[in-house]
Amino acid sequence: MHIGTYIELILIKKNMTQQALVDRLNELGLTNNNEIVRKHTISDIVNGKLTISPFMARRLEIALDMPKYSIVNLIGLPKTEIGIKKLEEIEGKIMRIPYKK
Repeated sequence: MHIGTYIELILIKKNMTQQALVDRLNELGLTNNNEIVRKHTISDIVNGKLTISPFMARRLEIALDMPKYSIVNLIGLPKTEIGIKKLEEIEGKIMRIPYKK
């Protein structure tokens, strides 16, 4: 199963829209280089047009309230110690201030 299909099934199970996922990622500050996540990014992932890194997989897990590494293990862990450390740091960067549109 393609990772996008898996994420789409999770969204359906959680009765969550792609936009709600985008909003959650941005509210939590689960962005890359402080750039907001856009709906077309999630749409492209779900439709198999965009692959995701272990870092994005971890962000999605957090936003979807999923167990740690449940999506990351499907993608694969980073190959370097620095990459694994960066992956571990994602959770510590969650913003507690709501994202403003």
